Amino acid sequence: MNLRPLHDRVIVKRLDQETKTASGIVIPDAAAEKPDQGEVLAIGLGKRDDKGAQIALDVKVGDRVLFGKYAGQTVKVDGQELLVMREEDIMAVKMAAKDVVFGDSARAKMVEGVNILANAVKVTLGPKGRNVVLERSFGGPTVTKDGVSVAKEIELKDKLQNMGAQMVKEVASKTSDNAGDGTTTATVLAQSIVREGMKYVASGMNPMDLKRG
Repeated sequence: MNLRPLHDRVIVKRLDQETKTASGIVIPDAAAEKPDQGEVLAIGLGKRDDKGAQIALDVKVGDRVLFGKYAGQTVKVDGQELLVMREEDIMAVKMAAKDVVFGDSARAKMVEGVNILANAVKVTLGPKGRNVVLERSFGGPTVTKDGVSVAKEIELKDKLQNMGAQMVKEVASKTSDNAGDGTTTATVLAQSIVREGMKYVASGMNPMDLKRG
């Protein structure tokens, strides 16, 4: 999809619903004022507070949401009708079933996500660091050496990999907010801590002992 929402806006695909009575009669949508359901396809980066800090949205891509029948603006993208709305137009998020994964398989996937993000960010480290080209939905691509800018653009399809990437992204974002610089260094350190820590955990060391040092 070549459309990226800005600020606190989200793009939602409306899910068709049919309401039936006990006798099997279909009730038209116009006959009842009830919230519509949809799936979030894309989200903006969020609003900024009075100090200029980014406030992340509460919804994420893939969420099933409820919203008012007349919420948002309809746009046509790639032949399908989508809704562009503000996050405040969303009434609720439907809680989906959770995948429960643990053990070596879960850790391995998360480490993969950490490495994917860190490897993309760490090439920008230092005065001899290389530039990274970021694709933009509108306009030309962006060339940058800013680690946190690169990190913010990375979203992985695999949920466990993306979870690992999001943890490192949080490290870069917090470093940027608190220090204003050093995001790439923080990402490299986070990757090293995860990599070395996983070695000890895999060898049978207690994670709590490892945390305490």
